[in-house]
Amino acid sequence: MTTLKGKGTLSELRTFLKELITYGNYISRIQSLKKDEKEYAIKLRRKLVYKVGSLKRDIILLTEIEQVPIINGGHEYPTDIWLVGLRLNINWRTLAALAYCIDAMRQAVGNIKGDIRQGSRDKEGNLIEKPHRSHTEEEKPPIGFPLPHREKHV
Repeated sequence: MTTLKGKGTLSELRTFLKELITYGNYISRIQSLKKDEKEYAIKLRRKLVYKVGSLKRDIILLTEIEQVPIINGGHEYPTDIWLVGLRLNINWRTLAALAYCIDAMRQAVGNIKGDIRQGSRDKEGNLIEKPHRSHTEEEKPPIGFPLPHREKHV
């Protein structure tokens, strides 16, 4: 579990996911886009790149997905999904990496929702801080349980 603490964490990740999917829909048909659609896709890409700067580390902590192998010419190359998925030069690698980005975001949202159900996050997805116990409290056995039997060494 990550220490993602931003206000409205879950809604921020959901919005980012929705924008990634929208961007993917645009670039998958880049050749047939009208001028205003291309301009919108470029602006959306800039926005996504900016957001990746602040969210990437937390997404990686939530999903453990940063690089995936992409095969080219019979060789496997480790590929940073965010770098390739949001690059300007759009080709099949870009689309493949962006698909991994979308999957990683879906997993991150799912992990946050799971943490919410388990009670380790509030309904917005922020970590719930648990009070720290002192060292001496941790050493005391719980009340109502017998002390463990200790053998005497001779």
